[in-house]
Order: sequence, then C-alpha cells, then structure tokens
Amino acid sequence: MQQEDLKEKEKYESVWKHDEYRHFSPGERAIDKFGLIDLLRKSQVKTILDAGCGSGKLMQKILEECGSEFTVHGFDIADNCLDPYFNNIKDDILTLGVLWNPDDFNKKYDAIICTDVLEHIPTNKISQVLNNLFRCTNTFCYLAIALFQDGFGPEILGESLHLTVKEPAWWLEQIKNAGFKEIHPLTEKHTSGADVWLHVFLLKTRE
Repeated sequence: MQQEDLKEKEKYESVWKHDEYRHFSPGERAIDKFGLIDLLRKSQVKTILDAGCGSGKLMQKILEECGSEFTVHGFDIADNCLDPYFNNIKDDILTLGVLWNPDDFNKKYDAIICTDVLEHIPTNKISQVLNNLFRCTNTFCYLAIALFQDGFGPEILGESLHLTVKEPAWWLEQIKNAGFKEIHPLTEKHTSGADVWLHVFLLKTRE
C-alpha cells in the first residue's frame, strides 16, 4: 500500500474508534427513502457490493430483511469499520482495500451501492474510483454523495473528512465520463434550500 493510501487507512481506522461516527447510515436510510430493495429486485440483482461499507448498517438491514434474496459483500479501507453485528462473519463479508486501486477493487457484482463515500475521496482519485465502479458493476449502481463540508472530521481530527465537495453538475459530469449512460439523478435539499445530497441511480447493460 502506498504512503498516501496508508495515511487514509490510518485516518479512518482512527475515526471508526468513535462510536458517534456510527450513528447515522445514509445507506440504511436509502433503503426506506427510495425503496432501494425493490429497485434491486426490478433490476434482477443477486449480488451486491457495499463499496465503502463503513459500519455495515446497510448490509445488516438487507441481510435481516431479505438475506435469502441477495448475496451481500462489503469493501472498505478500515479494518475496524464494521459494527459488532458482523464479528462472526467479518472475514467472509468484508474485503479491505482502496477504492481507487484497480488491483484491490476488481470483482464484479450485479449491483454496487456507494453511499457517503465519494465526497471522502481525494479529488484527484475520483475518476479512478468511478471507473472502477463502472467496471465492476453488472447492472445497477446507486450513489449517495454529500454536497456539504463535514463537522466530524474537524472536531475529532482537526481536518475535514469531506475532501471533494462539489456541485451536482460536476459530479454528474464525472459519472458520465466514467462510462455510465443511463443516469437518473435526484438532488435532496435542506429546508434552507441548499443542496445537501446527490442521489444517483445508474443502470448498465450487462456485457
């Protein structure tokens, strides 16, 4: 692992030691907010990767509610990210690696879910991450991207965890450049009117 990658790994292994970082899971929220399970069913998905799975709450919800329908796997940079729920199955369900490294991120899945992750990626690595997501997605991809600066990183580490904060149009251009053709975006706004989340639903014809 290169020095830059190792620094990111150490950063997030430090962050996941704080229980308060585990309270909110955008991926888990999306299951109910957007009927994500039904979208996966309609796309005839069988295998799912949670890319940047963090605490694993999205995977846990899928396993508990419809585990017989899907094979679920997680990918993350931090060895200590998963909640205790996964203690007995961690070695089977979690792959450790760096999302922008093609050698780490190289197995194909029917669907890839990537929530609250892309804004954490260094800007110069975004295109490679999106290229990897495109290459490893057979059918369906869902992205949830925060459009705001985070408060947790400055409080705990003295530095922001959101390294790439851009407007929706910028993100959609990067996604298009990665090769995705059928792109369905939805921008979620704060009560103030500010854009806060970009949700992108992507369909890809099987090769």
